[in-house]
Amino acid sequence: FWGAPGSAAAEEPRHLQPSQSTESNAEHDARSLQAAALRGKPGVLFWHFSGAGGTSLVSWLAHSLGLHPPADTVGPNANWATDAKVTTGYPSMIGSKIGLDHAPRSRRHDCQEIDAAIARGEGNMFGFETPAMAPLACKNAVIWLTMRDPIERIISRLYKSTRGDKSSDTPLDSIGGEAAVLRALDKTTWFHSTAHTVGTRSTGGKPLAGKPTWSPNGTLRYGQHRRALGMDTLGSASLNNVYTRSLLGPASFLRPLDDLRVADLDAAKVVLGGFDVVIPMWAMETLPFLLGLPVHVLAPTVSVHGSHSMASKASVSPELAVKLAKHNQLDEKLYAHAIELHRARLRERARLLWPPGKVQTRPAPTGGGRKPPPVATATGAGRGPTQGGQKPPPVAT
Repeated sequence: FWGAPGSAAAEEPRHLQPSQSTESNAEHDARSLQAAALRGKPGVLFWHFSGAGGTSLVSWLAHSLGLHPPADTVGPNANWATDAKVTTGYPSMIGSKIGLDHAPRSRRHDCQEIDAAIARGEGNMFGFETPAMAPLACKNAVIWLTMRDPIERIISRLYKSTRGDKSSDTPLDSIGGEAAVLRALDKTTWFHSTAHTVGTRSTGGKPLAGKPTWSPNGTLRYGQHRRALGMDTLGSASLNNVYTRSLLGPASFLRPLDDLRVADLDAAKVVLGGFDVVIPMWAMETLPFLLGLPVHVLAPTVSVHGSHSMASKASVSPELAVKLAKHNQLDEKLYAHAIELHRARLRERARLLWPPGKVQTRPAPTGGGRKPPPVATATGAGRGPTQGGQKPPPVAT
């Protein structure tokens, strides 16, 4: 009776042999999730502001939705193209502002190369850590953006330490400490220019000097010393409405301190409204619901990676706190607009799931057929149960 239904011999081969459809089912599930999350487009372009949960979201896109970057992307953030990485992108954008031999890049990228790469099947996830140069619209990719409270994000980046303590250099140390930040909030400053060369622990406190040179691999050198170039240590532009500047492009990013106006904020809101997903970092857990994904798809988990966030530990002086608030008023309004935009899209998603007039409600249980207790009212005898069966005292009038 080998193979008789219900026999051990029949069950054993089926248990030991893997299902041939398992892999195809997994691929089908991944494609279904991608189609739902990406609104039918085959790829995603992610605008990545450092310190706003971007790396966690990129990881979620890969592990939960099965997206993958092209083979030539750089680092864990799926950075694509030369200008997509902070250390290579910003030198090309700020150019002669810091003494390099080439003029600043004045235009952002279009999406032709990304669209073509997606069409060729080379990848379906692309990141830009230099948002001021990232494309604004793609044929084959949706555009996603995460945001964090602008001042909290700046502080987090300035005080970030590679070993989670103050024994190692922080970005703040590399530009000359809090005093350098305060000066940059008083007058337009570029930290990596020959006019602003400061020493760090790694150079023994000796100031960096000499004309800066830059190679396409991201190395920025002053003489024999290399300087780390980060989005949040470029100068005044990094500390003054960087969201608004970046949404408007390279030319606006390079504008002087406090040069942006309300009209620029309005223009940035229009750009923001054109993105497919705009989500505050604290609202990551709502992402699966926003995208209409099945309940088994867990939300992204925002975690600190590679270094320790110092925002909660930073000893920020009252003077710096006041100045950051003063010089980031446009970004604070833009961030508030992003929150409302996200909430509006959540409400729309809820209306799709539960259209008005079709929500069925059940009557509240009454405990074995007994009448429910009286409903509390502002005045009168229906405020609630009384002790000892006595009537409630009269209401004073």
